[in-house]
Amino acid sequence: MQNMALLDVFSLSVGYNTLNVLTDVSLAVEAQTQVILLGANGSGKTTLLKCLMGLLPAHSGQIVLDGQDVTKLDPGRRLRAGLAYLSEIGVVASLSVEDNLNIGGYYLPRDLRRQQMHSLYQQLPILYEKRRNAASSLSGGQRKILAFAKVLMGQPDLILMDEPSAGLAPVMVNEMIQMLNASRSQGPAFLIAEQNVKFLAGATYVYVLDNGQIRFQGTPEDLDADVHIKSAYFGLT
Repeated sequence: MQNMALLDVFSLSVGYNTLNVLTDVSLAVEAQTQVILLGANGSGKTTLLKCLMGLLPAHSGQIVLDGQDVTKLDPGRRLRAGLAYLSEIGVVASLSVEDNLNIGGYYLPRDLRRQQMHSLYQQLPILYEKRRNAASSLSGGQRKILAFAKVLMGQPDLILMDEPSAGLAPVMVNEMIQMLNASRSQGPAFLIAEQNVKFLAGATYVYVLDNGQIRFQGTPEDLDADVHIKSAYFGLT
């Protein structure tokens, strides 16, 4: 990974009150790449993503987005700077599919928002078919698709994704991976916090987070060659 990437994180420590959950975490995401942050539940993945989005303050360290120090910016300003966050929930259940998409494209000019919605409806016809329906009426897999489309609506440069495989059947996990790979070729980079190793298939680079610290970084091929890491963190040999 090179200096001055799309996202650079330097020696970040984050936590709740005075307790650190993450300690001295550094990572980088290049433009139009897919970086996977692997780790078990409780390793600190969600805490890291929330801090990157501005939902949690950093105790120390620096977050640089496209050359701009955003460490102390609020979430709205980070969103306008090109950063988007897809949480495990991702949608407003009481609103329609189309209203959710409009929220995702809130900062876009109206004409551009319409164009982006039209493009997403072409790519994801299930959303067009159900555009007037409440998000609460969708299946779990369809909600994930809507949540993904919602963050794409804003045309971000970098999308932070928290456990996109959570609650999905294996066939929907595969569909999500295909959507990620197709979307990456169109522009945004991804930092994906996961514990499902299937997401390594489209990854450019991998970080392994454990107990609040980075324990490994390298390419998927590097990870595959590291027997100790695979055994210690994923039970793979």
